[in-house]
Amino acid sequence: VHQDSDRFVWRRAQSCLIYNGSEINVKPDCPDINKIEIAAYTYDNGTEPYKHIGTLLKEFNTMVEVEKWYNYTLAIENN
Repeated sequence: VHQDSDRFVWRRAQSCLIYNGSEINVKPDCPDINKIEIAAYTYDNGTEPYKHIGTLLKEFNTMVEVEKWYNYTLAIENN
């Protein structure tokens, strides 16, 4: 059980995926095929971030390219 942790997470660009029930396929010739979406999330005293989108889970609007180096800092601020 997570109590307190801060993380960067990523996933394949959702714009390139086709959902068909339990099957997931990739769109042919998708312009975002070499990109990923990133987000930051925090477990706060055991509270799950997925139940608090916008506060404990911050999805980023920016996609980044794979095989390109980036430098990020995860800053968590108290409200």
